[in-house]
Amino acid sequence: MSENEEIFKELPEDLRNRFLEIFKDFGNIEEFENIKGKSIIDLMAVIMKESLKFFQDKQKLREFLNIVPDLILNYDKLIINSYKVDKEHYLEITNMLRNGYQIHKDKTIEICNSYISALQTKYPIQKITYNILLFRDFAPNLYEVMENTPINEFEEKVSSLLYDMIKNNKEDQFRYYFFDWALKFGYLIEAYFKEFLISQLKLMCLLKNEDFNKIADSNKTIGQLLKTLKKENTLATLRNAIFHTSFIIDYHIDFDKRKIIFKDWKGKTKNLDINEFVGRYFKIFQLVQTEHFALSFFIIKIYGEQLKFLLQNQIDSILQMFENADIPESLSTNDSLDKFTEELKKILKSGIGIE
Repeated sequence: MSENEEIFKELPEDLRNRFLEIFKDFGNIEEFENIKGKSIIDLMAVIMKESLKFFQDKQKLREFLNIVPDLILNYDKLIINSYKVDKEHYLEITNMLRNGYQIHKDKTIEICNSYISALQTKYPIQKITYNILLFRDFAPNLYEVMENTPINEFEEKVSSLLYDMIKNNKEDQFRYYFFDWALKFGYLIEAYFKEFLISQLKLMCLLKNEDFNKIADSNKTIGQLLKTLKKENTLATLRNAIFHTSFIIDYHIDFDKRKIIFKDWKGKTKNLDINEFVGRYFKIFQLVQTEHFALSFFIIKIYGEQLKFLLQNQIDSILQMFENADIPESLSTNDSLDKFTEELKKILKSGIGIE
């Protein structure tokens, strides 16, 4: 199975075959092979060039747009094996939702909708990490890596530079960065992870035929929720220490000894070295993202036919527009590609605050 086929292996067979057939001739293979030794920005430029050629082929475009609704409705199958989600957690949530739906459809839908509505009132999750001060200051380095590092070395280079930046911080700067990061970690736990725990407890009550309202008042905090759900309570300690400013950033010249000490109200401590802290943050971020995907796609599947009908109407309008539109061949010339690359660089620089 090729790399492209591997990505789409979870899709329904007919949809997978239609997609691969449409894109079997996409791009010059030799050009894509050569680009592997170049940068992400170079790759973006080549993809844009090949995409413009694709959009000039109205038959191919028509075939692709016609499968877009099915691709959207099956997006969960595209991400199930990706870094975006924890697969085991995703399947666990989906299984609970299915069981709840069999017992009481309306209540299960209500639980999902309540969760989704609650998240819409929070600070956008995708902006939390971007706004961590350490990452904002790291942005110029990130752009330089994107511009100059071969794709197959990109991930390792970014990790190495980021950790070098953390290790080389002087004490005041180190405290400044991790005080800010800890606050945002606390928000991620309280605003996002807690909402899922509430939804999970509602589902558990539904499956056990118990009244959630009778235990709601005694399950208002992270600690109480984790205890009721019989989960490890480290996150409660971290959250409470952060929100009550009971945490200490312990700086040492030796990086491996640097840690953050979280104290609960009883004076018990939970120590995380910096590697553990960073790892836990990104793991919780992944779990929260997984929960959002799982509950959202469960609702999408329930209303799949109605959503597909609405999407198809939109696609039909787009197709009608493209039928009467011509994309100039000049858009895929080398001069056009060079101009695009320069504009892309400007946009990236502006987006990460370099210009």
